[in-house]
Amino acid sequence: MCLVILSIFKKYPNWTAQTIGIMISTLVTLILFSENEADFNPVVTLMYFLDGKRSIQQLVRFILAQILGALSAYLTVRVIF
Repeated sequence: MCLVILSIFKKYPNWTAQTIGIMISTLVTLILFSENEADFNPVVTLMYFLDGKRSIQQLVRFILAQILGALSAYLTVRVIF
């Protein structure tokens, strides 16, 4: 989502481009993750684990993937700017 917003803002640096980027990113996120139990962050994953919807193996894998995804997003932003 950040990559879409930053890409649009880099080409069109005004509030309209930012708004459009946020809307597109939000729409894509809702479409992709509306049908499943998407874990957006480690707290949601922990909640699913405590609720019994995730095993300990899934908990560890999902949290590692989320941390790696956050690190990748950070590095991508650093490369762009």
